[in-house]
Amino acid sequence: MVRVNCDYIPAWPFVYYKTKENYREVSTILHILWPFFVWTEKAGTKLLALLYILFRLTYKEKDDRQFIDFFWPIIHIEYNSEEFRFGIRPLLWIISGKGKFKLSIAGIINIFSKDDGEDVWFTVAPFIWYRYYRGDVFWTIFPILWVTKKNDRWTYLLIPVGLLKYKQGSGFTLNIALFINIMSYKGDLFSFMILPFFIYHNRIGKRLRVNVALLFYFSKSSNFKRFVIFPFLWSSWSSNNTTFNFIPIVLYMRRSSNVFLSICFFYYYRKISNYFKLHFIPLALFYKSSGDNNKFLNIALLYTYKGNESKWWHIVLPIFWYRMKKGSSYFVHVWPLIGYRRSWKQHGYSIYFIYPLIQFNTYNHGEWVYNHFFYRFIHYYRNKESARLRYGFFPFFAYSNSSYYNKGHILLYMWYFKKIQASMKNIKMKDFEISSPNNNGLKNIPSNNNINLEKPSDNLEISPLPPPTTTTTTTTVDLEKPSDNLELSSSNKIHLEKESDLLQEMKTLGSGNEDNITNDDNSINNDSNNNNNNNNNNNNNNNNNNNNNNNNNNNNNNNNNNNNNNNNNNNNNNNNNNNEEKKSNNEETLKQYSFIFRSLLPLAFYISSGNDSRFFLIPIFIMKWSLVDIDSYFLSPIYYQRKWGTYLKRLIIPIFYQKHTEDRDIILSPLYYYYRNLTNSFRLIAPIFIDVHKGETHLMILVLPMYIYYRKSIFKFQTIFPFFFRTQDASKNELFTYYFPFYGKSYRGSKVNRYFLFPIFRIKLGKDESKLFSVDFLFPLFHYESNGTDNSHSIRLLPFFWKSKNDYNEMLLIMPLFWRFITDKDTRPQRNTLILPFYYFRDSAEYMFTFASPAFLPPYYIHYHREASNVENRYLFPFYSHQIKGLDHLKWFCWFLYRHTYRDFSENFTMNILLFFKHNSEKYSITGFAPLWVYWNNKVENSKHLRIVLLLAYDKITSTLKDLTRISIIWFVTTHLTLFCHKKVIKRSISKTQSIAESIDQMVLNESRPTDREVDVSTIQKLDIVSDTKKTYFWPVFHKKSERISDYNHFALFWFFKPFISFFYKSKQSTENLWYIFMLVYYKFDVSATTCAIIWFFHPLVSFFLYEISPFSSIIRMFPIFWYRSIPDSSKPIDESTTRKRSSTRVTVSSMALSIIYIVPNFGIFNLRKSSYKLSVYFLPLFYYLHSKLDDGIKIFSLFWFVSPIASLFNYNRIGKVIIHRFVPLYYRITNNDTKEVQSAYRNVFSFIWLAHPKIAFFRYDRHHDGKSIVCLFPLFWRKKDTTDYHLSILFIVRKFGFIDYWSSSNDFKRFYILLLYFFKRENEKKLISFIYLFHPKAAFILSKFTPDYSKIFVFLMLYFRNSIKNGLILSMLWIAHPKVAFISYWSKNQFSHFHIFLFLWLSKIEEYVQFGLLWIGATKKSLYHNSNVNQGIPENEKTYQIRKPISLFLAYNDGENKTVHFMPIFRYWSVESTGLERFWALLGIVYFSARNSNSQFRFFYRWIRVKTGTSLFIFEFNPFFAYKKKNEDSTVLILGGMCGCYTSMCRVCCIEC
Repeated sequence: MVRVNCDYIPAWPFVYYKTKENYREVSTILHILWPFFVWTEKAGTKLLALLYILFRLTYKEKDDRQFIDFFWPIIHIEYNSEEFRFGIRPLLWIISGKGKFKLSIAGIINIFSKDDGEDVWFTVAPFIWYRYYRGDVFWTIFPILWVTKKNDRWTYLLIPVGLLKYKQGSGFTLNIALFINIMSYKGDLFSFMILPFFIYHNRIGKRLRVNVALLFYFSKSSNFKRFVIFPFLWSSWSSNNTTFNFIPIVLYMRRSSNVFLSICFFYYYRKISNYFKLHFIPLALFYKSSGDNNKFLNIALLYTYKGNESKWWHIVLPIFWYRMKKGSSYFVHVWPLIGYRRSWKQHGYSIYFIYPLIQFNTYNHGEWVYNHFFYRFIHYYRNKESARLRYGFFPFFAYSNSSYYNKGHILLYMWYFKKIQASMKNIKMKDFEISSPNNNGLKNIPSNNNINLEKPSDNLEISPLPPPTTTTTTTTVDLEKPSDNLELSSSNKIHLEKESDLLQEMKTLGSGNEDNITNDDNSINNDSNNNNNNNNNNNNNNNNNNNNNNNNNNNNNNNNNNNNNNNNNNNNNNNNNNNEEKKSNNEETLKQYSFIFRSLLPLAFYISSGNDSRFFLIPIFIMKWSLVDIDSYFLSPIYYQRKWGTYLKRLIIPIFYQKHTEDRDIILSPLYYYYRNLTNSFRLIAPIFIDVHKGETHLMILVLPMYIYYRKSIFKFQTIFPFFFRTQDASKNELFTYYFPFYGKSYRGSKVNRYFLFPIFRIKLGKDESKLFSVDFLFPLFHYESNGTDNSHSIRLLPFFWKSKNDYNEMLLIMPLFWRFITDKDTRPQRNTLILPFYYFRDSAEYMFTFASPAFLPPYYIHYHREASNVENRYLFPFYSHQIKGLDHLKWFCWFLYRHTYRDFSENFTMNILLFFKHNSEKYSITGFAPLWVYWNNKVENSKHLRIVLLLAYDKITSTLKDLTRISIIWFVTTHLTLFCHKKVIKRSISKTQSIAESIDQMVLNESRPTDREVDVSTIQKLDIVSDTKKTYFWPVFHKKSERISDYNHFALFWFFKPFISFFYKSKQSTENLWYIFMLVYYKFDVSATTCAIIWFFHPLVSFFLYEISPFSSIIRMFPIFWYRSIPDSSKPIDESTTRKRSSTRVTVSSMALSIIYIVPNFGIFNLRKSSYKLSVYFLPLFYYLHSKLDDGIKIFSLFWFVSPIASLFNYNRIGKVIIHRFVPLYYRITNNDTKEVQSAYRNVFSFIWLAHPKIAFFRYDRHHDGKSIVCLFPLFWRKKDTTDYHLSILFIVRKFGFIDYWSSSNDFKRFYILLLYFFKRENEKKLISFIYLFHPKAAFILSKFTPDYSKIFVFLMLYFRNSIKNGLILSMLWIAHPKVAFISYWSKNQFSHFHIFLFLWLSKIEEYVQFGLLWIGATKKSLYHNSNVNQGIPENEKTYQIRKPISLFLAYNDGENKTVHFMPIFRYWSVESTGLERFWALLGIVYFSARNSNSQFRFFYRWIRVKTGTSLFIFEFNPFFAYKKKNEDSTVLILGGMCGCYTSMCRVCCIEC
């Protein structure tokens, strides 16, 4: 029996069947002549399709749902027991089910309903939207009308007309164009607004507010009222409070009993309970009083009184200062001459001279003293209470001492500083007595009492002592253990174990320290006080001398003594007691310094801080060490060492480096390198040994490549080259051992391989003409080769010897020590020789180089020679070097120790020995020791110079025209910054009796003489001295300069930067005499003027008193009291012979000026200026008066003015016939004295309540002679009238632009508008009408515009109509942004017209050609430039070159050249007239036809069936079964895609040619 399996039939595309079954589902696929018939079944879904997309029937068993599709996915039907769906994508969609319904037409018209009608949507996109949800309503005609209803509240919004909110029984709100607002709420609130002109807000029975144009404001409540006229009047009042402000005249405020009053910002009065202030600005008067009797009075900022019952001040700025504090102190100062302060509380006084330069201060009965001259340059300070002492004479020396530090310096070179950490009192270790404060000594303390010192301490604690007795005591000292406190216990024992190691210096305590136990009443005395005092003084002197001589020795001795004491304590206490008894005769003071600093600038520095010390000797070395911890370093130019705990670093430049830490070691030298880091290490002994450890890796190389050992984890390799090799890999179980060249063996698992006699011998003989002979034995170790033609040969005995030679190159290797290479033997041989590690030599065409060293260690010998550039260098590095370049030489020894540069056949050289250097050239000769001193001689200029750093500078220049000598002592950076300087300069010029040519020849002759020439004295005598200057100064004490030729000299005391910036200065010239005491007196006399100033500041013009007289003016002033200037009559000449005797000069004063209480002359509180033609007087800020007789005459009178008389409260101004009255801000008037008939420029101006300018006024009247008049009442109306124009504005802010405005002109112009509501304008034949506009009338809700050739009407976003001769006709409804972007639109221009309904209909026409589209979504541009069917016989400016083609579901398009008809996706037909092309397809291309001229083509189901015909071509295809092609006389038949077929020349069957 034969079994047939029909589950799978793969005869596609005729029949294809496949069924598959598993535990979840059964799936079936059946194709018959695909895609004609398709059947699929899978997971309960069954599908039947004809032509796959033409018809589809689907059934889902899971939810009992059926699908029917025609032209899938366009027409779709879906239904089950609960829901039905029908759709024509993308045009129509209908859904109906339980409680819901949806209808969508092209996405534009949508109707949605759910929840049985409780939730409804209706839209006509994008304009109409409606929503109903459980009683709430929202709908809009976008974007103009919006309506909402929520909780019985309706809202209506019509953009841009207005807004209405309404709720029955509650109230309403109405807004028109954001301008007019009306609101009412439950009869309790009513509001009416015309923004921004009028606001009325009334909460009935509670509060009323009225605002008119933001200028008038009134509010009223139950107990409070306010009235404002902005910005002048502000007032409010209630039962307890009152405010009245009339800017800028009166400000009055009352808050209960508190009062504030201001009048014109000049008078202020304020009262608060028991406190009041009074301030009157015109008089600069200020008075304040309070309940605690504190009073303050200031008059014109000059006199000030401040005080109460216990203290008070009297000040007359800036001269007199007086302060008294009852029972404490008083202070009197006549600034800046003298001052005196007396204090009973501090028990002292202070005296000041020329404050703050000289002061004497003594307080606390002389315990505190401080004196200084010129501030701290010379000063003395002492405070016995705090044990502080300081004195100095800057910059020579300074010293400061206290209980915390000692410091000082000498000449800014030697500095020291010591910070005291702790101190121990004077202790006498045998036979002492303690004195009480009442001088009743505690004598004869009982003997055999022990004293215990447990720890060294800064404090001495004394326990209660037994009553004083007369018994002589003997004190026993026990050294047991360290202790911080010195205790005298009840047993009177003192225990001392050892002294502190940190107590480094021993000094006696100075007087004045009450805490120390001294030799006064509180001291510890022996039986013989006089002897002990003498001994103590001697010992203290000796100790101080020893400390100054050698501190280090003392420290070492102290440490040694401490150690010895410790040992003695441990060994024998009795010996300790004996030692203490020997020391008890000397009184000692122990001090511990926490910080010590000493320096000798700029070379040596010593710093000690705690246990750390540092010493700097620049530039030799820097070092640091610690007495307790291992912490030190040493730094020098060639050696560096750092120790810190277990950390160590050493460096010897350039041969050795070492670094050691707990986890790392590094050693580096030319031949040896070692590195260790935890488990890793590296060691190198160049060039023979390398050892590396890194984790599990170990590499060792000895005389590369003789011995190599490598191991990583379980892999190992080692070799003794070339005789032994071994490799072992335990992971692969491999082992390889090879004894070259005889035997080798390898293991890999159980496999074993052995090797015997690796290639041993080879011989090669060449032809007769080459004569080549080559022999190899144990290749590649032993090799010999020779060639008779070129005499070349090669010998190799590896790894020791290798030699190769021919006509061009030569090589010799004796490995690994000797290497020699010779190349380019036929031209210029290049030789290289290397003997490791001692020698290297290279000789080439460019240079010759030699290097030699003992095993790469210093010293290194290097020789370099280049003949082309004449360069030769020899080095014995780092000891010696000689470099030659041409005639120039450079030699040095030990780098910086010695260096010498010179040139052959020349005396020029440069040389230095360490820090000493010397230089010689044609121009300079220099000698010095860096950085201390340098001396140089300029041979050309015949000058000599010496510099000793910061100490001495000397310059001497001698030449024909100039002699200079300068000495500077203690200088810095430059010789001009020096403490002392003496300078003498003599300058000469050519004598009048000597010819210029002779002088020039003589100077040239002098310049041409040798550099060591002497100046010709006879030549100098023939020259005239034009300058002879001497200058000597000692900064900042004195400065003196004189010049003999110009008869000039000056002298200055205590000067700064420049001599004329000094405390005292005097200078004299032939015509000028000047002297002054800084800030006190200034006097200057010369031919033109005399100036005298008292109490001046940096310049005499800035002084308290000034007297200045000259031929042009006389000035007398006492700042800031008065200033007076007089100017003589310029018409009367002054005799010059009498100018020096001004007391006898008589001139007529033509003008004068007087200022009282002033800051700037001519601008005081009171000022008077008078001349023959002008009088000016004012009292700031009360009044101002000016009368001038120039031109037509000027008169000005002002009251309460500031800066300028025009900026005043009241002003009267008359210039000629024009009179101006001002009363700010109430009244402004301009009038003319002449009548209107006579005055050609007559003008009458009146303003009431004005601001800054009379045109900015509450009421204004302005009339001109030409009939022009203006009347305005701000902000109610503004009217302007003249012969041609009439303008009226009602409710305005800016003139000509009011809320209601009318403007007419004689040139046929009229304009009328109600702001934002209505606008009308007519100009010539143009008209513009707007309703409800924003900012500009063209931005309106309703607009109409008419001209002779243009008409336009639109309702914003709803209707647009425009008719223009140039641009054609446009009519649109429901438009956005542009009228062509509208829901319904029609426009036409020239021969083109267009009509569309958004997304639904498109109809356009160009001449007789029509374009029609249905259900469109967009458009593309089509060009008509090359279209010969349109634009024929039409003027160029009226032609249409571009139209748009809709992208639509159905389209019929024709522009004469192109034709298109389609109904997507059913069929499409298009043709091009110019090319004769026609195409047609149906069912998304299943049926396709095209034709062009005589060629045509038909396709079915793409290329399944294809027929193509032409004049000489015929093709028929039934793919993939049969194909026939005939072209010209050739024909072809193919079967099964070409496997079988017949051609013109042959046939084949199953790909086999026949």
